[in-house]
Amino acid sequence: MVGGVVFYHLLTPVSFANDQLFEVYESESLSSIASRLEKRAIIKSAFWMRVYSWLRGTEKRFQKGEYLLKTGSNMVEIHDQIVSGKQLLVRVILKEGWTSTKMAKALEEQQIIKADDFLQATRDPKIIKNYNIPSQTLEGFLYPDTYFFPRNSSPEMVVNVLVQRFFQVLGTIIPEEKLKETNTWYNTIVLASIIEREYRVREEAPIISSVFFNRLRYNIPLASCATVEYIITEIQGKPHPKRIFFADTEIPSPFNTYINRGLPPNPISNPGRIALNAAFNPATTDYLFFVVKDPRLGTHTFSKTIADHMAAREVYLETYTPKL
Repeated sequence: MVGGVVFYHLLTPVSFANDQLFEVYESESLSSIASRLEKRAIIKSAFWMRVYSWLRGTEKRFQKGEYLLKTGSNMVEIHDQIVSGKQLLVRVILKEGWTSTKMAKALEEQQIIKADDFLQATRDPKIIKNYNIPSQTLEGFLYPDTYFFPRNSSPEMVVNVLVQRFFQVLGTIIPEEKLKETNTWYNTIVLASIIEREYRVREEAPIISSVFFNRLRYNIPLASCATVEYIITEIQGKPHPKRIFFADTEIPSPFNTYINRGLPPNPISNPGRIALNAAFNPATTDYLFFVVKDPRLGTHTFSKTIADHMAAREVYLETYTPKL
């Protein structure tokens, strides 16, 4: 008889109407968890949940978080799920070229983490030092990808997952031994963050990379509109500009590659695989300039001389400037 009662409460599936979201709170007691499960008719008996947990020695092993409990599960399965920490995971897409600010907004919208907490973690000296990154921020090292996180995740966990994914991808592009040589690859990551914001057609990314490498070689300013856009949106906090005007290219900032030679102080976006590969494997060209050819397709005209560049620019302006 006793065995039948135990079997009934522990192993008989509970058919609540629909799958249920159930949250376990920080430092919540087993008694409280079991009682709430019973009140919501997710389990048949809080008493038998406590007995089973005591027999298994799991009274203090229930993990906080949000769980999707499937209808038809029995009490043992529900117990095991919460003890194991198999929480509901939320899908979030972090896109190539996004800054940490944009990533923070997307993560907060999905209730994974508060934006300010995420941004604070990206500037945590301990985390940065752990990856041997010579910067005060992890901007550029938060790999854009599709991720699955539980709601209310810790900021350190989320940031570490993104950075570890970055180095996993980078390890497929450059030899593993070079990953230890920070000075070898840091500047290339900065350049990749600019390439990410400049290219639209995959095949052109290595060519754009070659232009920037050639300009660096001849000590010519990169003159990248992407760096000016970064100043306007990320530093000045203004909306993304539809056009870059001449006055914008004179904004005093170490990130302005029109008035400063060389690279900006740190990455201006988080590059994906295409931009990273282009930065580490630029095409071999003599090009020093490029200008948009077709804004709808995202293609560019590449030039070796300023005369050819200005001619290509005039063609673009004549073709796409609205006629009054």
